[in-house]
Amino acid sequence: MPDPPTSLTVRTRQLVAGGMAFAHDPDGRVVLVDGALPGELVVVGDLDRRERLVTGTVSAVTEASPHRVEPPCPMVAAGCGGCDLQHADPAAQPDMKVAIVADALRHLGRLADAEVVAGPPLAPWGFRTTVRAVVDSAGRAGLRRAKSHEPVVPEHCAVAHGLADTVLTEGRFPGASEVTIRVGAASGDRLVLVTGPSLDAVEVPAGVGVGDADGMAGGVMLSLRERVAGRWWHISAPSFFQTRPDGAEALAAVVGSAVADLQSQGADGDGLLVDAYAGVGLFAGVARHQGWKGRIAAVERAGSSTDDARVNLADDDVNVVTSAVERWAPEPAAVVVADPARSGLGRKAVDVIAATGAVGVVLVSCDAASLGRDAALLAAHGYAHRTSVVIDVFTHTHHVEVVSSFSR
Repeated sequence: MPDPPTSLTVRTRQLVAGGMAFAHDPDGRVVLVDGALPGELVVVGDLDRRERLVTGTVSAVTEASPHRVEPPCPMVAAGCGGCDLQHADPAAQPDMKVAIVADALRHLGRLADAEVVAGPPLAPWGFRTTVRAVVDSAGRAGLRRAKSHEPVVPEHCAVAHGLADTVLTEGRFPGASEVTIRVGAASGDRLVLVTGPSLDAVEVPAGVGVGDADGMAGGVMLSLRERVAGRWWHISAPSFFQTRPDGAEALAAVVGSAVADLQSQGADGDGLLVDAYAGVGLFAGVARHQGWKGRIAAVERAGSSTDDARVNLADDDVNVVTSAVERWAPEPAAVVVADPARSGLGRKAVDVIAATGAVGVVLVSCDAASLGRDAALLAAHGYAHRTSVVIDVFTHTHHVEVVSSFSR
């Protein structure tokens, strides 16, 4: 029996969760192609054949999408894997991600006609205020090579905020294995968290705080300040915050609109609003600022984040609770806003949210597949999907950020 061919030619349809393009081979098997865009005729190599699925990588583009561009950042050609969608026109990327989310809701959420729309546009360059890097043998910070943990040391990172880019390219971190650079775009605050044996040999530009991977420097927790939604936010070094302030601004606005829409559908604005996975308190604070009159509870498991939330929400009459959402004792609520990690809510958290009796849920998801699974779990508790808004926080990558609204 002859060996199967080492490549195949397919016409792609759309991107799916994970960033690959979907197609079928001549035998009808699903083909997932890395590096292709929707509608392209491509030759696929590096094939991995299974019974019902073939995966591979573009080896040649026979008919290119009108949205295909030459990646403008030279680091892509050097092997950097940080921007796996830079070969797509930035203006076309939001619609591609809308299709990814709609596909996930259709196949995993069992929602045939879910409303999915693109959110407000964001700047495509110079936006990342958090950059995670690996360190080479010379102590230089680099971005990970595609499908590898090896560093590619940049002369300039096109998506990093200028304050972060300077630290990335000028800093030296001998003996470290990884570094995380965090900056406040509005404040100018900068800090570096180093994973390694010693901080003594670290060299960074003047004014940059240097701490260990836990955020400590000389027994003091490092922090920075950022301005979003018309107010300042205190963010300790280990605490989560969105990787770009304009993205946080857009998310806050869309979440606020979703909460207002749920009120128009019967959610009691004098009742309890729960900000689950609250982080440093962004959505709880914005809800109060936007006029939520009832009680607000912010539930978050990370101690550094709840400490920050108590500072940030000191004037907002918010009850900050340090607890995993899955272990929180649910209270009767009108609306739940939830911003879980990439893995999503999962069954236990959905059960807790449903036990509040909330009329509506606003779910912030950073993974299309987890959104699809969570939508199905919420539907089992009687929550109908209303709309999903895709905000292109992670421009030039396949990653998505989605605000979805559900009502009972």
